[in-house]
Amino acid sequence: MTCACEMGAGMFWMMALPVLLIAGLVIAGILIVRAVSNHAGSRPDKDISAVSLLEERYARGEIDADEFRQRKEHLVGRQV
Repeated sequence: MTCACEMGAGMFWMMALPVLLIAGLVIAGILIVRAVSNHAGSRPDKDISAVSLLEERYARGEIDADEFRQRKEHLVGRQV
């Protein structure tokens, strides 16, 4: 009967390879999920001010000029 110590490095790699493969798959999965979640729900500019969001809504026609002016005055007055 042979001892594991006599089998050399081959025995080590036979035991370590499945563990390394599983760890690699887990890390790859985590990286894929992070990449997909970052692109799906985030805006490209993280520091968008409330006024710029208001300007975007006005440009898209979601609010009219009167509502835009009223909300902008309210926001600018609060930012002081």
